[in-house]
Amino acid sequence: MPKGGTGKLRILVWNLGDTAKTGTVEVAGGRLAGLPTEPFALGPRGTPPAAFDAVFQSADDDVFDPDLVLRGVFNSKRGSRTCVPVWLEERFFAGCEEKPLAWRNLDAWRRNDSAGKSMVSWDESEDALRFTWEWLDGKGRWAYPYYHLAEGETLAGARVLSFEVKSAQDKMENDFSRAYVMLADRELPFPPPNGNWERRYVELPTEGLEGVREFRLGANPNGRKVTFWVRNLAIWRWNASATRAWSSRSAP
Repeated sequence: MPKGGTGKLRILVWNLGDTAKTGTVEVAGGRLAGLPTEPFALGPRGTPPAAFDAVFQSADDDVFDPDLVLRGVFNSKRGSRTCVPVWLEERFFAGCEEKPLAWRNLDAWRRNDSAGKSMVSWDESEDALRFTWEWLDGKGRWAYPYYHLAEGETLAGARVLSFEVKSAQDKMENDFSRAYVMLADRELPFPPPNGNWERRYVELPTEGLEGVREFRLGANPNGRKVTFWVRNLAIWRWNASATRAWSSRSAP
């Protein structure tokens, strides 16, 4: 996931046959500077692969998620394809539209946790929703409150969900075993929150969002008393007709 239009990667080319071979690697879906354009030799099975440090560059300024496809052509025979999905983060955010959700509405959130005590309230000082959870024992600690989409809100066409989070626990580490956005039967991970406000970006599935009316957002804490703040919940839709120059911008 390079932030701009380029990214470094290492290409290893193996010969799994019993005889030496000579050929090239075909590239589609982008350009790879540093990959030989002239035929090169590969030793037979058991010899080290040919290794090349290359730089990927997108071939299309209107695409933010190209598939980089590699295929070996050795001894005049074409091998199977290797497909590498690419996400051009900077280009995506420069060419999409942000749609804030009605996250401030307490009635849009529904309890979903294993805590003995659970509460959601508005935190004026943080301009955020504050979830507080307390577990009476040490078993199965999880909290994933539901957010129900308001009238007129839809995830159809959305590619990214973003939000800001921070947390506090009754333990110095303030750590979590996992954190997810749960969408129907899908678990979409994000880096767990810490004691500072940080923004999270979660890539959404490309299909099956039209009928979705709610999702869950939360984590599995390692502490027994937890405060979990959320604010600025929004979705991002790609605008294929966007004309803003992406190369001079940074992702939010």
